This record gives sequence, C-alpha cells and structure tokens, in this order.
Amino acid sequence: MAGNRSGGSVVFLMVFVLSCLSLFGACAQREEVREEAGSVYVPEFTEVDFPENCNIYSPKIVGDSLYYGLMELPEKEEPAGCFICEYSPDQKQTVRRMFLGWGGGTLYDFFVTEDGWVYAAYYPRAGEDEESFAPCAQIHVFDGQGKDQMILNLSDYGLRVTSNAPIVDKEKRMYLPYEEKVLLIAADGTLSGEVVLTDCDHVCGAGVGRDGAVYVSFQGAGDQGKSLAKLDYDTRQAEEIYFGFPDNGVSWFFSEGTEYDFVTGDSIGLYGYSLDTQTSERLLEWMDSDINGESVLAVCSTEDDGFRALFYDRIAGCRYLVSMTKQDARALPEKTELVLGTLQTSGELEAAVSGFNRQSPDCRVSIRTYLKEPDYDYTDAVTALNADIVSGDGCPDILNLSGLDAEALTGNGVFEDITPYLEKSSMLAREDYLENILESYTYDGILVAIPRSVTLQTFTGRAAEVGERGSWTLEEMLDCAEGHPGQKLFSGIYQQRNMALTGCMQFGQDVFIDPEEKTCHFDSEEFQRVLSFIAGFPADLSGDVISYDRGSDCILYEVRLADIHDLQFFAGLYGDEAVTFIGYPTADGSGGHLLETGDAYALSAQSEHKDAAWSFIEYYLARKVTDGFPTNQKELLTGFYTVEYEMDDNGQYILDQEGKPWPKYSSVQYDRGTYDYHPVTEEETALLMELLEAAKVRNTVDKTILQIIREEAEPFFQGQKTVRQASEAVQNRVRIYLEE
Repeated sequence: MAGNRSGGSVVFLMVFVLSCLSLFGACAQREEVREEAGSVYVPEFTEVDFPENCNIYSPKIVGDSLYYGLMELPEKEEPAGCFICEYSPDQKQTVRRMFLGWGGGTLYDFFVTEDGWVYAAYYPRAGEDEESFAPCAQIHVFDGQGKDQMILNLSDYGLRVTSNAPIVDKEKRMYLPYEEKVLLIAADGTLSGEVVLTDCDHVCGAGVGRDGAVYVSFQGAGDQGKSLAKLDYDTRQAEEIYFGFPDNGVSWFFSEGTEYDFVTGDSIGLYGYSLDTQTSERLLEWMDSDINGESVLAVCSTEDDGFRALFYDRIAGCRYLVSMTKQDARALPEKTELVLGTLQTSGELEAAVSGFNRQSPDCRVSIRTYLKEPDYDYTDAVTALNADIVSGDGCPDILNLSGLDAEALTGNGVFEDITPYLEKSSMLAREDYLENILESYTYDGILVAIPRSVTLQTFTGRAAEVGERGSWTLEEMLDCAEGHPGQKLFSGIYQQRNMALTGCMQFGQDVFIDPEEKTCHFDSEEFQRVLSFIAGFPADLSGDVISYDRGSDCILYEVRLADIHDLQFFAGLYGDEAVTFIGYPTADGSGGHLLETGDAYALSAQSEHKDAAWSFIEYYLARKVTDGFPTNQKELLTGFYTVEYEMDDNGQYILDQEGKPWPKYSSVQYDRGTYDYHPVTEEETALLMELLEAAKVRNTVDKTILQIIREEAEPFFQGQKTVRQASEAVQNRVRIYLEE
C-alpha cells in the first residue's frame, strides 16, 4: 500500500478509491477550510513517462520513488507478466522490477517499508482456462534490492483471497486486515494470532502512525460511523479506540511530515486528523491546486508540510507527479481570475478547468456551483444564479447553459456573441462544426455557445415496414401504425401513454401551431386522430416491456447513438434485412432525430475579461471527446478509423481472460445472439453524417402545451368525454396560452 522512510518523510499511503464516490456524496462530506491567510499550496507538475503497452496498478509515492504494479501486456501469443516496479522520477526510469507471475494473475495491493521491502498480495493463475486460478492468494515478500525472500499462501492462515496487502512495522511483523479482524504474522511468515475489533462491521484501511504503531480504520456496527484503532502486536489487542475519524468513503491515510497525526482524502481534498482532539479539518482542495480530485491515484506527505500526488489526465492520456508546497500567496505572480458559473459541477468540468489552469500562464478559472447542499434545490439554484447575473459585479465570466433558458437570457443581453472570437481563433473555425448545431445555439443572430459533444436519439424500423425514407410526417407514421394492426408501434418507455404522446408531439407539435401568428388548431380531425391513437396505449408500463433485443413485435425501436459502432449495431440488428433510421414524425417530413448536447459554455456580456474567458471556452472545445460524437467534424471523422481498447477511468486497459487488452469494439451479445463489429465503411460514415446534419437539438416541445394536452385528454382516455370534446378543450386552453 505504501511505506515510510526515516527523517520525517512518508509513513503510509494507499491508493485512492475514488471512482465509487458520487459527486454530491463527496460534496456532502466537505469540512470547513482552515483559515490561513496568505497560505496556499502551489503545484509543480512533472509528466511521468511510464512504459508503453502496459497497465499500471496501485501506484504509491514512497520517499523519492514511485512504486506501481505493472501488468505487462503480451506480444502475439505470449502470456502477460505481473510485476511491481520502482520508478525514479529524477532518473525518469524504472530502477527495480519485482516479478510476481505470468498468465493474467491479479495484484490486489502492496506495501513498501522504510527500507524498501515490498509486501504484495497476489492471486496467481496457473493455466489458460477459466478454472485455472490457484486455490488461494499469496503474499510475496521482496527485500530492499528486489530479491524474492518468501511467498506465503493465505490458505495457511485460513484465507483464500484478500483485497489488502499487510501493513508492516519496523520489526517486519505483518498486520493483515480481513473483514472485522487483523491477522498478525511474524517476520518469518508464521501466524502469531489476530486482533478482533469490538463492534466492528469491517476494517476499512490501515497505516503506520508517527509513533511507529499500526492503526486500522474500521466501520462501526450500526450508526457508529468510522473509528480508528491502535493495535498492539504483543498483547493482540486494540490498545486504544479513537472516534471522529473522517468517514469519507476511502480507505487510505498517512501521517508523518505534517502537523497532524493522520491525513486522509477524497475526491474533494485532504483532511488532517488529530488523535488528541479526535477531530479533523480540511487542509486543501484539489481544485485549488489545479488537480481534478477524481483522477488522483496516490498521495504522500513531505518533510516541509507539503504533499506529493500522482494523478491521471484522462483526456490527455498522461500521468503527472505533482509537488505541492505551501507558499505565501502574496509572493506569487498575479493572474486574471475568472469565475465559471454552473448549476452543478462534474468530474469532466473539473478536469477541463484544472487542465486549463495548468497550462495558462496569465489567467485562472474557478468554479462557482449554485446547487447547494444539503437539499440541492434547483429552483433556489436558478434564482441565485439569475441574481448574480443581474447584479453586475457578481456575474460569472463564463456560464454553463445546462438547465438555463438560454434563449430568454440572450434576449436580456446576458451573453456575448462568440462569432467574432471564433473567427479570430487559431485553434477553431466555424466551418469545423455542424451548422444545425450552431443554429440551435443562435438566438436573434447571436451565437452564444458551442457544445463539445452530442448524442443522437432516434427510431429505427425495418425498411419493409416503414419504407426506405429517412424521415416522415405525423400522418405517415399513423398510417404505418394502422397498416400493421397486429404490432405495437413503439418499444421501451414509449409503450406508455404519456411517452407515446411525447413521441408523437416531439416534432409533430408544429403541425397544430403557428407560433408567429399565435394561432393553433388542436380541434382539427388530424389532432383527434392522434388522441384516438394514443388512447390505445396503457396508462402505465406493465408486464414485459419490449426493447430492441427482445423480438420483432414493434414497428419502431428507440435507439441512442453515441458512437459510430452504435450505428453499426442497430443497422445490423436484423441481419440481412434493411433497417431505416426514420426518427420521430415531424410537421414537414424533414429529419426527426434528436440531438442531446453535452455542456455548452457561454461568454458573459458583463465580463471584464472576455478575451481570457474565451481562451477557456476555446481550450474546452479543443479537448478530446470521450463520450458521444464530437461536434468538431475533423475530430469526428478522424475517430471513426482509430483502433481503440477498453480502458477504465484511471487509464488502465481492461484485459480479457488471457491478459490481453479488450478491443473497444469487437462483438456484443444480446438476446438474439452475437453481433460482430467490423471496420467502419464509407457508407456508414455517410449515413451517420446524414443523421447528424438532419437532427435537431431537444428544445422543440413546449412543455406547457404538452401538459395541457395531457390534462384535457385524460377525460377522453377515461371515457368521460368524446374525442371532439377533448380536442376542443385543448384548443381553447392552448389558444389562451399563446395569446398571453
């Protein structure tokens, strides 16, 4: 897990376990920041050049070295090898490799002592088939020169597997956490006994304190929360129990080199814990040091009350070693401070902001989040943001449009037109972007933002049933449904009445409304036909909901496309039968595909630093897209022909049973069988571009009108009114609404 060195450097370190934390959960656990006027942690970033074609596991910073588990991916048919390596950042090379095994075994974790001994929990694999794993996990012990000293089988201690490596004291005695107890193992590998913790649900983590003793954190039974126990090897007892230990969802902590007994962390920051007071306080927030906390892999303290951290930039595909030293803020170069206002933040936004701050020499962005704990009330958040917008001085320089009425705010002069900035940009050009996306964010001639990514939602059907056309009108869709009386029209959630109505009106609402003239004709026979059709749907979903992979009972299947390979899959869903991406019905029969956009950032017209604020928006738009289709056509088209492999959030390849990287797109299994992907063809590329260019951003349905239709149609659905009476009631209410 980590180790310690003499002279006041690192005592203990475990890997961050941050991916399991939700953002709101982490926010709810924030402590109050300690007030230290003029004192800030200043980061210095160094890219770590790890070996290529490998996976990095459980990295730990120990003194001046970086330790990590290494799964060396095989070449051709050779087996994968598992190692623990010591990397010297100063020498920029690996200085020790300790071999664990071949063939795709599992490294759970490891611990490094002050003199460089390594204790690894490893689960070997003996053969090639699925049942060939060894009967139990092992503890491998390496000395300071990397020589294998012993291999301990956990079955000798009554265990089969463990997710923990042993913590080791100065006498080389091992403390192995397991469920609600800690096994004690002598330096020669013999079992000495165990410490059973009272009122313990499970042990969470372990470390060595400044006094040289071993401590474990554990979750108390019931509502007791997390506590800390000091272990005594000789008496086999928990010598003291401390309460108030930070219950932040992670299992690592370390101590020496700080004024606190222990330091813990989460995706927000680092926290100091005092044994005397049994309280903690926040020492720093990662974002203040331009680090995305969700991507932190390892941390240690330094002798000067600073910290070192390793984190992974998922977009850049790089790992950085960061030295954070406490300095007087008044002595630092001044930067232009920019505020980005958003209803809620995300790991993606924090990664973009921290990446921008690291590379910007003269300006820095901070995030102002308006959804506040503990209630996260959306109405209050929007009210607070609007208050800042109209206040003048309090208006953020950059605004996230998610959840805001961008059209109304544009009419009130809130946003700057970014067209002149786009025209002057050396990184971006207007022609790089799909015109329909730009039009969707243009209000009264003002281009307020450009989303970086989109996904596409549409309907598919057999060409034999819906035709080979790429779109249709509401009337044509109803004709198709009535022409196939033995089949359901929609799949999934659209089999329920309210959603079926939404599907019909998503783009079909314009059939019955002239917004410019503020007139409507919901009392028409065409609308009565829609209501009669919707009446045939159940009020609630029940029984077996049909989806695309359950059979051919539906005419239309709702699909979401986030990658070219999604299009391949759905285009090949029925084997050799032709499939049409026909979309939602529209008023004029044009493309009825929905574009759902990622975050889009606008430039505040009130900002005094518009050029600096634009530099962030420009940086954000130039970042690589990892989820959805890039709106930048150059990146979009280039990505179609790139071979990719599955990776987790920390940049590790996901391996198959033979320890080989798993292709990101090879095959997928579903109820009807297996679909094998293939290289992208020119025809598939052309089809996707056609769908994207014809799609519309989801902003077409007037929710008030849709609610009026639902309310006034309900008596008809219940048999209390005729369809004519219901349509006339809708007409009267919508007419009044449009005239207001």
